[in-house]
Amino acid sequence: MKKSLIVIVVVPLCIVLALWARAFGLRRKYDSRPWPANLGTLETAPSHFIDAQPNAAGVQLTSMMALLNGDLAALNEYVKTELERRDVDIGAPPPQLARYLREHGAQLDFIRDHILAAGAISTADFRPHVELTNLFIARGFMNGAWDDLHAVWVLDRQLWQRRRGVATALLSTRMLNAAAAKMPLPVPSWLEDLRSFDYEQRVAAMYQADALDLRQTVDESLAEHRFLSLIDGWQAVAADADLAEQLRVRTGELLAAKGCDFASDPLQRKPMAVAPRNAFGALGALMFTGWDRVTRFRAEREATGKILALRRGETPSAKSACTDGEWLVSAGGVKFSRDIAVPHGIRFPLAYDR
Repeated sequence: MKKSLIVIVVVPLCIVLALWARAFGLRRKYDSRPWPANLGTLETAPSHFIDAQPNAAGVQLTSMMALLNGDLAALNEYVKTELERRDVDIGAPPPQLARYLREHGAQLDFIRDHILAAGAISTADFRPHVELTNLFIARGFMNGAWDDLHAVWVLDRQLWQRRRGVATALLSTRMLNAAAAKMPLPVPSWLEDLRSFDYEQRVAAMYQADALDLRQTVDESLAEHRFLSLIDGWQAVAADADLAEQLRVRTGELLAAKGCDFASDPLQRKPMAVAPRNAFGALGALMFTGWDRVTRFRAEREATGKILALRRGETPSAKSACTDGEWLVSAGGVKFSRDIAVPHGIRFPLAYDR
């Protein structure tokens, strides 16, 4: 009887311990593998972003923005319309918007100069970045002022270093890139920094940070449900390890796929990663819904470069880094060989008509 009781207790205990050992073995095995884009292992994820709190320069910027009161309903529509045009002729802003930009010219100059001179600027949220992107692009179009766009890029480049700001930074960078194609020649030297910036590495870093977040969520759940975790927690550890590995591998696949039309590439469109349900809930399926814009931006940056070359009187190459298209170049303009749709947002043209 005593031996039977020992068997009943010890054997299941050994099995559970073996399952725990296997789960943590998987975690150690996968965690030691480097992520793509020189991101290091999973534990290095926090080092790729700045956990910035509002600083004095950011508080000052927010205060200055509060003085820019007024009805700007026409601002976003004007900027969107101009950025979607296939020619570089810039339409005049609506009278009310033009009057607003003139009346607040001194304040906008002060804000621009503050951004260009202040160094690191950290705000409580990203609203100033969104509003200033539209304001300075509109004023840049009206006055031909590259310095206005430069101020946006200075803010935007810092935003790429904040994990929660990546999606906002991507939109702002795409807007600046499209606006640059229409601005007066010659182009300033800072534009090369925008055109060569490794934005895909920043998105990959965000995926890595997502994987580490999931790890921390699992560990917190195990700590919260200590009794249940003793029996079933190994499943959550194993599922989390598998999910982190899927994210790592999938990120590498997305970076290696050099097509620009996300919708036409089954490899790019498959889910980012999938994990089964477990005793602590579903880890779920993850996918950054903006990856179609990440890939399209590859072609958008090329478009701006070729448009600027044409405007300088040069003949740009028809070659593209996109593996699913090329450029059709003629005396009348330039156009990508395929249409690349975006589900919503600004439809930046991949064509230019003289």
